[in-house]
Amino acid sequence: PVNRAAELLRRAVRLLAESKGDAWVNKASVLPMIKRLDPTFDFKDHGYGSFSEMIKGLADAVELRKGDVDHQLRVR
Repeated sequence: PVNRAAELLRRAVRLLAESKGDAWVNKASVLPMIKRLDPTFDFKDHGYGSFSEMIKGLADAVELRKGDVDHQLRVR
């Protein structure tokens, strides 16, 4: 299940980055994209208490940085 979460996270960030033309995407836009890719996805099923916790747990899949308004992610 963790691989599935990492795979979806990477895919969502990649798609958002492509549509935006920038490798860094706002964290707030990532979960809605994951839900679009897989409406049944729930980070709790993967052992995380929150979406933020999931991102920290999958630090090898995505890089996190502080943005102006929101945290930003990009695929590693």
